[in-house]
Order: sequence, then structure tokens, then C-alpha cells
Amino acid sequence: MKRLIWLLAVTFIIACFYFAYSAYKQHQRYETYISSQIMQSLGSVVGTMGHESKLSDQALSTILERKSLSLKQLNNINSVVNFYMQKLQVTREVANHFGMETNQDLHEYILSCRQKLFEYQRQFERNELTKLELNTNELQFFKQLKDNTAKWESVIVKYKDIPETERYEVSEGHWISLYNDLSNATQHTTIE
Repeated sequence: MKRLIWLLAVTFIIACFYFAYSAYKQHQRYETYISSQIMQSLGSVVGTMGHESKLSDQALSTILERKSLSLKQLNNINSVVNFYMQKLQVTREVANHFGMETNQDLHEYILSCRQKLFEYQRQFERNELTKLELNTNELQFFKQLKDNTAKWESVIVKYKDIPETERYEVSEGHWISLYNDLSNATQHTTIE
């Protein structure tokens, strides 16, 4: 009888270890999956802000210098803004899933940029234009976008020292700080 109890106890302990180990491995796979989602979303935005911001910055500088907007420039800037919107949405969803506090300024700013660019797109289509002359208020929008692009780039530079493998890991938490710092750099910026 003692032997049977001893055998059942050992079997129970082994089963507990097995289930605990299985749960641990499942948690690790889940964390790895979420970290890869963050890397694909926020990581691609960070990479794009470095490379594409130079292209956008050139387009924005040309717009400000010439005080006009071409359809090609609009499409270039619009594609970058839409890319940011799409990828940052995934990052926000992950943060919301974990119940993490995120600053909404970046999301709201990019959403309003997207709306403003859509209005310009409609003007081009409605009037069959290839170039749009811009007044002082309209130029202000592009100046703000250029300024924010520079701010975002300076935020990204602060995170370059953190290895990419750590930067986007859920357990490290650098990704949420990066997202909030990008958002804070956008703070108090409104589009008229």
C-alpha cells in the first residue's frame, strides 16, 4: 500500500512538472510571437523613419521652398503616412492587449495627417490638377510634418544603442517606451 501511494505521489509530481514546463514553453512561444509582431510593426516604422524620412524630408523641403505640392510628392508623403498608420496600429493593439498605457498623440497626429493628405488628394482629383499652389496655412501643415519627422528621428537615435533583439522583446519593455517617446515628441502638435 505504501508503495502504491509513493508511486502515485511520484507520478503526480512528474505530471505537475510536465504541465508546468508545458505552460512555461507555451508562454515563451507566445511571448516570442508577440515580440516578432512588435518587431515587424514598430521595428519597420523605426527603420522606415530612418530611411524614408530622408525621402519625405526632401519632398517636404521642396514643397516648402516652392510653396506648391505636386501629385507625386503627395503620393510619396501619403504612402509613408499610411505605412506609419498601418504599422503603429498593430503596436497600439499589442499594448492595449497587455493593458499598457500608451500616449495617443502619435496615433492621433498621424490619423489627422492622413485625413489632411486625403483632402489634398481630393482637390487634385476634383480639379484634375498636377500641381497645387499652397498658402501660408497650408504650408504650416507641411512644416509641422517636417518638424515632427526630425523629432521622431532624434527619438529613434536614443534607442539605437539597445540591441534590436532586446528593443522589441515584450519582457524588456523598451518597445513601449519607444512608442510613448515617439508619441511624446508629437505632443501638442495640432493640424489646422
